[in-house]
Amino acid sequence: RNKVDYLSVHRGGRYDYLGGRLRINAGLDLDGKLNFGGRRTVLSAGSALLNFSRGDVLNSQNAVLRVGPRSLTIFAKGFNPKKEFRYFHTDGLVHFAGNDLVLAPRECFTGWGTIDDHVDSSGWIYATKGGAIDLRKGLFVRRGTVDLGEGRLTVRNGRSGIQSGRLSAGSMTVGGPLVAKITPAEIAPTLFRQSGGSCNAGKVLRIGYFPFRKLYVADAELELAEATPLDIVDLPEGPLEDATAIPYPIPSATYHMSGGRLSAGYLCLYGLRARKSRAQFVQTGGDVSVKNGVSVYGYNAGYTISGGRLRTPVLRIGSRYAHSGGRLAIRNQQARIEVSRRLSFGAGSRFTAVPGSTIHITGPKSDTNQQWLGSTVENFSTDPAALAGLENLTLIFEGGDDFTATFEVAGEDIGAIPEGLFENFALDTLQIGGEDVAKVQLVDLFDNQPGSEIPEALYVRNLFIGAGSSLDTNGLALYCISDGMMMQLFDTDFDGLICQNDLASLDYGGGEGSPPAPIPEPATALLLLSGGVLMMFRQRRRA
Repeated sequence: RNKVDYLSVHRGGRYDYLGGRLRINAGLDLDGKLNFGGRRTVLSAGSALLNFSRGDVLNSQNAVLRVGPRSLTIFAKGFNPKKEFRYFHTDGLVHFAGNDLVLAPRECFTGWGTIDDHVDSSGWIYATKGGAIDLRKGLFVRRGTVDLGEGRLTVRNGRSGIQSGRLSAGSMTVGGPLVAKITPAEIAPTLFRQSGGSCNAGKVLRIGYFPFRKLYVADAELELAEATPLDIVDLPEGPLEDATAIPYPIPSATYHMSGGRLSAGYLCLYGLRARKSRAQFVQTGGDVSVKNGVSVYGYNAGYTISGGRLRTPVLRIGSRYAHSGGRLAIRNQQARIEVSRRLSFGAGSRFTAVPGSTIHITGPKSDTNQQWLGSTVENFSTDPAALAGLENLTLIFEGGDDFTATFEVAGEDIGAIPEGLFENFALDTLQIGGEDVAKVQLVDLFDNQPGSEIPEALYVRNLFIGAGSSLDTNGLALYCISDGMMMQLFDTDFDGLICQNDLASLDYGGGEGSPPAPIPEPATALLLLSGGVLMMFRQRRRA
C-alpha cells in the first residue's frame, strides 16, 4: 500500500502501478504515463485535485478509481472514465479539458495541482494546507473564495478578474514570460479587472510580457520570470527591451482596478519596447497595499491612478542606471498615494499630474525592530520635461522626527527669477508636516544638470513648514514665491530651523524696509514659510 499527498509524473516520465493500493490525499498531475499494467489495482483519492488530461492512462481496464468529496477530477476531452476503468466513482466534481471550468454557488473542491483551463468561480476553491493550485489560463471570481495557497495564477486573456468575494495566490502574473511557441489567442490583449472583493498576491503581482533573460535584482542574479524586483538594471550585453528576435506581435497586459482591495508582496510592471506591448496598472478606485515595493520598468510600462489609494514603502519609476522608461500618471487630485520609504524617478522615467495632485511621504516602521527608517525622494532624470508633473505636485513629508528624510534637488540654479519654475524640476508645493511632523534635508547626490558645475537648486511655488517640523537646506539654494516675487532661502544659518505658527510674512511690495504683514493661519496649522524665514534670517545676520 502506497500513500502520498501529491504525485507528479513529468513529461517523458512513467509510473508503473502494477499492484496493491495507491492512495493520493491531495493531488495528481499527470504529464507523462500512468501504467496500470492491466492488473487489478485500486487508485483512491480524498479531497483532491486529480488532473489526468495532459498525460496517458495505460492498461486501466482492470483498475478501480475512487475519488472522495470536495474533489475535482480532470480528464482529457473524449476520455470516458467509465469505459477506461473497470470501475469509476467520485463524490466530487468532474471536468473535461478544453472547456471553461465553471463552479456554481455552493460547488467547491480542494487539492493540490494544476488546472489548464480558464476558471469561472462562484463557489469555493481551497488549496490543501502546505500545497498549491496553479491556474494557467486565468480566473474570474464572481463570488465566494478562491485560495490557491502558494500557487500561481497566470492570466493571458481578457476575461479574468474579481467582482466580489476573495482571491488569494502565492503569485499572480498578468501577461507572462515570452516563449518560443504561443497560440493566436495568447497574442490578444490581456486584461484583469477588479471591481470589488479582495485580491492578495502574497509574493508578487507581475504585469507585462517579458523575456527569459537574466538581470541583477537587489544584488542577486535571478531569472526575470521569477524575480521580485525593486531594482532592475540592464546587463552588459544590452537592454532587455530589445524584442527584435520575437517572431510574433507582443500583446499588452493591463490590470484595471475600480474597487475592492488589492494586496501584494511586490507589484512589478515590465513593458517591452515593442510596438503595442504595454504593461499597465490602471486604478480608478479601490485600495492597493504593497508590502515591499512597486517597480514600473520599461518604455511602455505605466501606473495610472485617478481614484482610490496606493500605499507602498517603495515607488520606483524606471531605473537609475538606464533610460528604460516607466511612467506614473496622476489623473485626479482625489487619488491618494502614500510612500513610506522611497520615491524614485529613474533616468528615463516620465511623470504627469493634474493640478492639485498629492504624494505623501509617510515614513515607515521596520517590521522587525519597530524603529523609524529614513525616507528619501530620488531623481535620476536629466530631462525636466519628462517629469513635468512635478509642477502640479504637492509633496507632503509627514514621517515623524526620529529620522531625517532626504529630497534630491535637480533644478538648474538660474537665480531668483520666475523662469526657474518652468521645465526645471520645480515643485508646486513642498509641505513639511501633515498628519505627523517631519524633518527634511535637501541633498544633491546626482548630476541632473550635465555640463553644469553649479550645485543644483530647488524651485517651489509654495513652501509650508508645520509646527515641530524642520527643513535643512544643507547649503543648497531654495527658491520660493512670496507676494508674487521670487525669493531665495540659502544660508547655513537656516539649517535645522523649526518654524513656529506665529511667524509673519514680509510684504516686499514696499521694499526691504516695509513692516511685516501677518497672514492668516492655515486650517492645517501650517505656515507659509517664505517671508517669515527671510525675516528671521536677516535678524540673525544683523545680530
